[in-house]
Amino acid sequence: MKATPTSLFVLTALAVIMAVVNGSGAEKQSLAERLGYQPTDKLLIVNGDDAGMCHAANLGTIECLEKGVMRCATIMVPCPWFPEIASYAKSHPEKDFGIHLCHTSEWMKYRWGPVADRAKVPGLIDPQGYLWHEVPNVYAHATPEQALIEGRAQI
Repeated sequence: MKATPTSLFVLTALAVIMAVVNGSGAEKQSLAERLGYQPTDKLLIVNGDDAGMCHAANLGTIECLEKGVMRCATIMVPCPWFPEIASYAKSHPEKDFGIHLCHTSEWMKYRWGPVADRAKVPGLIDPQGYLWHEVPNVYAHATPEQALIEGRAQI
């Protein structure tokens, strides 16, 4: 069987992909090593989840970030205390914040709604006007497009 330019290209591409996936025979570095630690070091990265949900969560997040107990935090944009933690994050750019995307509002007595225009994400909203309590309700009522609209609005 004669090798064609297409078959040679495919074989070359496969060889390159395999070399990348297999590390070209070189030893792979552990995450600790890639972060500048020894291969035997054990790392613990503490993330403060649900910042913005309530004032107490914000106070705890700020204290832990400032004392070095946690390295990063994720902010829930639809929540009532988002403006407080967003103000802190803006005035402390050296702190590591990310976004905790929300498509549910799981607390029974502490609720929040979507950030996006409600007319664009009707399937994310329960009969009381909040995000659904549980993920199965989101799957049952919302579309992936609505989830994307809400995710982009939060970001």
